[in-house]
Amino acid sequence: MPVIPEKHLLSQIGHVISAQARGQEETSPSTLSALTRRRPGEPSPLPQKLPSGISRTEQLLGLQRYLNFPFVPSYVGGSGGLVLDRVVHTLGSRGSSWWATVTARLRAQRAWQQQKNQSRGKGGGHREPGPATSTSDAKKTNALLDPTNYALSIQTNSRVSKSTSVCANLDFDDFNQVVSLANGRESDVPLRVQAELKQKLPLHQLTAEALLHGQFTTSDHGLIQVPRVLSVDIASDSRKSGLRYQGGLFQIVSNTESEDIMGQHVTKLQTSQFLHCAATVEKDFVLWKGSRRQRGSGKKKSRSLSPFELAYSTRTYTTELKKRLKQQRDVASKPLEKPSTDDKGNKAEGPREKKRLPYSTLLHKPYLSFGGVAGFLAQAKLHSETTDGLGNVETSTPKKDGASILRSIPTLWSLGDESFWTTRRLFASAGVNMQLGNFSKNLLDFTSVSLKLDTGMPFPSPSSSLADSNAGEKSNSLPALQHSLLGEYKQRKHTVSTSIAQQLFGPIRVRADARYEIELHQPSLKGPLMDQLKSVVRVPENASKPEIVYGLDWHLPYVSGAARLSVWYSPTRREGLGEIRLL
Repeated sequence: MPVIPEKHLLSQIGHVISAQARGQEETSPSTLSALTRRRPGEPSPLPQKLPSGISRTEQLLGLQRYLNFPFVPSYVGGSGGLVLDRVVHTLGSRGSSWWATVTARLRAQRAWQQQKNQSRGKGGGHREPGPATSTSDAKKTNALLDPTNYALSIQTNSRVSKSTSVCANLDFDDFNQVVSLANGRESDVPLRVQAELKQKLPLHQLTAEALLHGQFTTSDHGLIQVPRVLSVDIASDSRKSGLRYQGGLFQIVSNTESEDIMGQHVTKLQTSQFLHCAATVEKDFVLWKGSRRQRGSGKKKSRSLSPFELAYSTRTYTTELKKRLKQQRDVASKPLEKPSTDDKGNKAEGPREKKRLPYSTLLHKPYLSFGGVAGFLAQAKLHSETTDGLGNVETSTPKKDGASILRSIPTLWSLGDESFWTTRRLFASAGVNMQLGNFSKNLLDFTSVSLKLDTGMPFPSPSSSLADSNAGEKSNSLPALQHSLLGEYKQRKHTVSTSIAQQLFGPIRVRADARYEIELHQPSLKGPLMDQLKSVVRVPENASKPEIVYGLDWHLPYVSGAARLSVWYSPTRREGLGEIRLL
């Protein structure tokens, strides 16, 4: 799980290539692993919903073993409200080469509401007493025995070698799936399976992934169910030059709705195999940096690390953190000097007053920074076919062989030729981040504000200009764009994200994140200046509700800002979570 320092909120733009290629993961209590994946092409998650750096299983085990928590609560509106999670079994350990955990969930508020409603119905006397009726009522009134009020997740991780790791997740949305699996029957609700293999190479990383009945979140706060996603890709693993690239093969099986000759809705499966490649260039600048007054220090200060360097260099960050922790320990362990007197008996100048240490050594300097990423994405159609419910192939395109693929790769920049490259997309992300205060006083000594713009648009081509007039014809000629999972690639979309953090008292801060969809137009050269600015940025008429996240965090003592307790709630998605976040 990646660790993104909280000071460098713009460091999330470095993961925009993952968000465009396979979809970036975000924190969500809707799953027992507390991670969901956004649809490819969506903007990066809001800062409070970025991965915490510690897996949900590790957090549950820590609270159970060291603080004796019987369960850990969270809020999921789609599951009835309050849910209770607990790790019920573990195999192996984190220090070994293989470990596995079994995590269970009780939908407590939903079960309580069922019990309450059924008790009222039973007391109303609407049913006549009888043996069959009483047995049915007895089953219905015991909501804790309802299998749909429970969920189960099995997670396993194996380190094959120093450079190879394999992990897999098996999720049961309710216990009916467990019973069906134990009896050898097919469940009405399919199981969700995710398996991933990672192989480290020199300056690169190879990733192979399989998703069965995966779920992807969308910007309109919905879910997309995808029967199968298979992928193998290789990506650059170094960001020192600011250049990142990624390429691989994907196979997606999605559901398509159609009508038969009788006018009835029929669900068909559409399979597409395509070649995917993307590249980004990123850069970060520190526009202004405040300073802390250090008395009695005549040594020349070393160069301060920029947010880009500190966020993307794990070794540099570790060295910087150790140095600051050592300075803090030296100051705390140094004995106080007694006041001395000179020959005449006058009291000499005593030691200077000890300076208050900040609540976080990573947030002790105000600054203003700017960062940006620009990238290009392309997809090439290799093969596609459509099958009916019985598995019969209805339509199919000829498969590309290796020689034809190699001959077609140089046509990437031939905009008029879309026989091979069916998708070309430009995307960019840029933003500013500002911090005021040193986060060392007890009251209102820290304020952070960030603003980020995410934009994506199809590459100009003859087909894109005719998309409005011949939408049906063009969509049929581009089978790689028909999947709901890849529908974001053919849309011109711009979003603005804002984040605010304010210290309340001591290490406690309040935070708020929001994301809005906007439209960008050519500026009007007539009228007042404000009217010209309003003509550039507009809110779409049919835009979805803005995504909003409210939160509260508390920097844990004795760790110098390395970890904090965070609690957040999203009224848009109706979910909330409490977790430990790193940095």
